[in-house]
Order: sequence, then structure tokens, then C-alpha cells
Amino acid sequence: MDKKNLFMLATGIVIGSCATWKYVSVKERNRADEEIADVKRIYSSKKNQEENSSEDIPEKETYTPIEEDKNHNKEIIEKMNYSSFSKKVEKEKKVERPYIITPEDFGECGYSTVSLTYYADDVLTYEDDDELIDNRDEIVGDDAVNHFGEYEDDSVFVRNDAKKCDYEILYDQRNYHDIYPE
Repeated sequence: MDKKNLFMLATGIVIGSCATWKYVSVKERNRADEEIADVKRIYSSKKNQEENSSEDIPEKETYTPIEEDKNHNKEIIEKMNYSSFSKKVEKEKKVERPYIITPEDFGECGYSTVSLTYYADDVLTYEDDDELIDNRDEIVGDDAVNHFGEYEDDSVFVRNDAKKCDYEILYDQRNYHDIYPE
């Protein structure tokens, strides 16, 4: 093929591509304009229907309870003992005891976290300074040390909602009094 024919072929391809692009863009623009007009027409007809129907609706009457209704409701509440039930639930919520949590839950609720060490001779201390904990039941509960091995062999995790604290209790097989003789 010589250069003249090659040039003619390239020119034909360019002209054909431009004509196709122009045709498709005009056609798509017309289709989009028609769809927009249809949506506007539908929206305006719905708006007119809503305006017409809102004028036909009469104003609603408001209900005003009478004294008989109030007394009847009060009798039902007393008969079903609803008021005392809610008081029991409130009392139960106020008693917040420490409870065992999973290792995944440890530190997840935004409470502060504290590490404790439980020694083989039944002594519980703060891990960072080995200070003895005298009020174990108040801090981690009375049976927390019985839960070693539930999730992990050498640790137990306790949440104390009253103190807003999560405790990690690590088990040490040594005796506290052997390490720290008095």
C-alpha cells in the first residue's frame, strides 16, 4: 500500500469516528432531556394531587382524657403491680458486683484497666508495685480466682462496673511470702 492510500484510510477513520461521536452525543442528550422532562411532569402532577387532597382533609380532633380514663388506667397499673416491678428492677441494677469477662472484652468498654497478680498462697496484689489488696471481694469478687482456666490457663478477666475498671488477674505459681518475706 502506498502512502496516498494509507493517508486516505486514516482520514476516513478519523472522519467516521468524529461523525459517530457527534451523532451519539446528540442522541443521548435528547434522550436525557426527555427523561428529565418526564420526571418534572410526574413530580408536578403528584405535587398538584397532594395540594388538592390536603384541602379535602378535615382537621383531626385531639383526644383529651377524662377523669374516668385516668382512674381506670391507675387501677390497671396497681392491679398488675407495674409500679413495684419497676422499683425492683431499679434496686437490682444498683447492686453492681464484679463479674468475669472474656479476654476479648477486656478494655473494650472504655473502663480503666489494671493488672493484678494472684499468688499460689492465696495473695492478691497490684502487679506494678506488689501492694497487697485487702478488699478482694469488693474489687474482683469473691470467686474470681476460681475461674482460672476458663478462657486462659494463667489469667482471669474481671469487670467491676461500680469502679468502672477492668481487672486482669495473672496467676503466679510462686508463694508471695517466699518472694517477699516479712
